[in-house]
Amino acid sequence: MVDFIEAFKQGQTVAERVRSNNQEIDSVFERLNEQLAEATEGKIQLSIEGFAGAVVEGDEGESLWRPSHWEICAGNNELAEWEKGREGYPCKITIGNKQHYCEDKTELEETLALMLQDPIIAGVLADVMRLSEKQAA
Repeated sequence: MVDFIEAFKQGQTVAERVRSNNQEIDSVFERLNEQLAEATEGKIQLSIEGFAGAVVEGDEGESLWRPSHWEICAGNNELAEWEKGREGYPCKITIGNKQHYCEDKTELEETLALMLQDPIIAGVLADVMRLSEKQAA
């Protein structure tokens, strides 16, 4: 016989882990952006943006846009593909043609550092800074 009460309790435990994981992931990006702002005089801010989606009908008949994939971006520039697991982790960051799976905070931080060291991404970020300087002048 199925124990629905136990299943419910397990679901609540998982839901709390998901909240905690998502808060941790958000905090990594917040710290990354704080450090980038300091290093670039506020010229670079990274965000996670959805792309190439479709409009679907919501629960109450409203139209909702659902992205087909997510990207880590600097301004309008796509840097790396981003995919977050159902429970927050694992995250997958695709830099060029190489996929990095992040099972925890440490791996996420290390992969984001690798992303910043990538020569193509570094060049895009340099262009973003130059454009920011031109717009400020």
